[in-house]
Amino acid sequence: MTMYHIISIGDEAYLYKIFQFLAMLNSSGTDLYARLGFLAALIGVILVLITAVTSGGRQFPIGAYAVSIVLFLVFFGQTTSVELEDFYTGRTDIVQDVPLGTALIGAIVSQAGVAIIEKFQQGLSMPGAETLRRSTRL
Repeated sequence: MTMYHIISIGDEAYLYKIFQFLAMLNSSGTDLYARLGFLAALIGVILVLITAVTSGGRQFPIGAYAVSIVLFLVFFGQTTSVELEDFYTGRTDIVQDVPLGTALIGAIVSQAGVAIIEKFQQGLSMPGAETLRRSTRL
């Protein structure tokens, strides 16, 4: 199982609680994501049928419906582990059974945010001034 790395610039302990909550919703005793997926699939079928009826049968967008079901199963049907790191202190926590979509998007956004912050610090810093850096990576 792949572990995704999310760097928190804000309160890492609060983010850890949020990811624990997402993992709890995805636990084996709770089928919330399955119920939400079923509800979304039902709404999708109704919308596909309405589109087909209003277009006189010329349009039947079943392809987009099938793609959305596959994406939902990939992003919320699989779980992974997430390593949360505090940007300033270097403290890390690991949360398991987080939905793959949440972990993937969180890792991409946090890595991009940290890269932008480091470029701004480099470009806008004064010579001899202190900069905010990750303590564990220097």
